[in-house]
Amino acid sequence: MHNQWIIVDAVKSDNNKHINASMINPINYLANSFGRPFAKIGWQCASTYEIEKIIKSLKTKNTCGHDEISNRIIKLTVPYL
Repeated sequence: MHNQWIIVDAVKSDNNKHINASMINPINYLANSFGRPFAKIGWQCASTYEIEKIIKSLKTKNTCGHDEISNRIIKLTVPYL
């Protein structure tokens, strides 16, 4: 068990080498971490029919995701979306 803690400490120290505690602004942090902007995302439009088709293809579950909305609720509200 002692060896596990040594590995955990090593991983923690390696992951935090790039963090500068004095850098408060998140934009500056991202600029310093990545150095160049990300590639632009090309958005494509989706029709109402396509969205409805995708929603209907979801499994009907009562469990929620991060948004706390279940697939069952989404499916029931399709006519109102």
